[in-house]
Amino acid sequence: MRTLRGIYFEPEWETVDPGSLTQEEARTLGGEALGHWAFEKLGLPKMLEHLGFSPAQSAVAVLLIIGLLVHPGSERSTLWASECSALDELLGIDSDKLSLSALCRLSDALVGARGAAPRSRACESG
Repeated sequence: MRTLRGIYFEPEWETVDPGSLTQEEARTLGGEALGHWAFEKLGLPKMLEHLGFSPAQSAVAVLLIIGLLVHPGSERSTLWASECSALDELLGIDSDKLSLSALCRLSDALVGARGAAPRSRACESG
């Protein structure tokens, strides 16, 4: 008998034929989850809200920023999210409905807001 968070349980074992296993729609999530954690930890969602981004714009901004973090390139290369990454699922976004022009407009808005964003003490001390 084992415990997990104070709950006792009996382990259950099943025999699985490895040859019967298949893989469908395999997508990455590790780097994306780490980027999302850092985004939240740094308080960037609150900053986007402070800068006047709507909840929908903020969600796409997170997709764009983390997408560029994990897969550096242009906005066009960020559209990979719907093909090989589970970032869109993590964020609850249907990336199939995103257009390149929408990502470019949001990227321009982020660059434009860069000067208005409050600086953290870490940035000021460096």
